[in-house]
Amino acid sequence: MLKGTISPVQTQEDQARTTITGHGINDLLESGAVDATEMQTRFATHLATFSKPVINCTCTARSTGTWNSADGSDQTAYNVSTFDARRTASNAAVRAGITGYYGFFDVAAATCLPGSSDNKWYADGTTAYMFGPYATPDGLHPGTVGEAYAYNSGVIDVALSVSR
Repeated sequence: MLKGTISPVQTQEDQARTTITGHGINDLLESGAVDATEMQTRFATHLATFSKPVINCTCTARSTGTWNSADGSDQTAYNVSTFDARRTASNAAVRAGITGYYGFFDVAAATCLPGSSDNKWYADGTTAYMFGPYATPDGLHPGTVGEAYAYNSGVIDVALSVSR
């Protein structure tokens, strides 16, 4: 970046009313212990980087499979380096409310199979909702169909991001 220029990210953050952020798999799998205390420290450090009200997000599932079965029987939760336990603990902290954050979007609840402890993606038995166009093949990032499903699920209160 040239001296005196403003990055596009900074410009967007300056113009926004709120900032939406969250921790993902990379945050949860970094080397070393990632216990509740460490996660609280990371959330606080992350929060301090923003000047606007910040909305946190829960961490979505990561699984392997075909992602079509309504009961999730065609999915296997990813649990390398205790990721599943770390994600569950992180999501519990976000849902309980973390000091300083304006609110949270429960992205996991909007995209995961009900009753799966947030470790399997939603499917209706015929459609792999989370893995349509533009999805990553690693079972980590939903595609446009999954994003539309999450938005339309009614779980995420999008008005929270514009109500400031």
